[in-house]
Amino acid sequence: MTDSGNPAGDEDLALLDELICERTGISFPEQRRYLLHARLQSRMSELRLATLRDYYLALRFGDPAEFDYLVSKIRNGETYFQRESGQVAAVFEEGLARIKAKLGPIPELRVLSMGCASGEEPYSIAMYASSCRQELGQSKLQIDACDIDSGALARARQGIYGKASLRSVSQACVARHFEPAGGERFSVRAPYREGVRFYRGNLHELQKFVPGKRYHVIFCRNVLIYFSPGARRDALRSLGERLEDGGLLLLGMTESAGHHRVGLRRVKIGDCLAYERAD
Repeated sequence: MTDSGNPAGDEDLALLDELICERTGISFPEQRRYLLHARLQSRMSELRLATLRDYYLALRFGDPAEFDYLVSKIRNGETYFQRESGQVAAVFEEGLARIKAKLGPIPELRVLSMGCASGEEPYSIAMYASSCRQELGQSKLQIDACDIDSGALARARQGIYGKASLRSVSQACVARHFEPAGGERFSVRAPYREGVRFYRGNLHELQKFVPGKRYHVIFCRNVLIYFSPGARRDALRSLGERLEDGGLLLLGMTESAGHHRVGLRRVKIGDCLAYERAD
């Protein structure tokens, strides 16, 4: 196998990074390409491919399923229930009133969970919303949850989780929102699955799978940090275009769209920062 420490290997890793970024927006800067190389080695052995160039050609011109497999290996799927829960609370306790003040009554509150991985985020949103009937009023909650990883989406639709996913959830909340599924695993109860729809979708090509649809709230948290600067800018612009008038975009707690000229304006809801369209 070609090593990444020689010029040929470095060039091939650059080609692989270019292909991955072209199709997904995810980027491995030069200082992180050793991670990409490490994640490819076992797969190349399984496929009996001798060099990184061979694997690049297989991805570029071969079975599309191989690229899907690669995505499952290179993306960071770390997530858990009630992660950065203060943002969800701020949306329902303050952000929703802000949106309704602009739009009036909302028959269907449309929420997009972008980069939902194995489903912990959209289910967490549905669970929190169940305690906010007064804030929701007559609004019916609809959550679209999207990810590029088919395997992660299959686990999301199954809705069964272990201790790692529930590490921030109190025992009382586990009892309220889940039912035992054998061993130390728990299944999301039916009421919190209603209104949650999972789709395979690529944030890098957002216009292809949500054409014309707009959302009152978009969560895209801890996703864009893995994108190239150009792909991040394009994704932020696309997300802004999918916001309803007065709608809110939530990024990860350590992320910012502030230095990108993408037509977004920063607003504060509770103790959290969000973004709305600047037009």
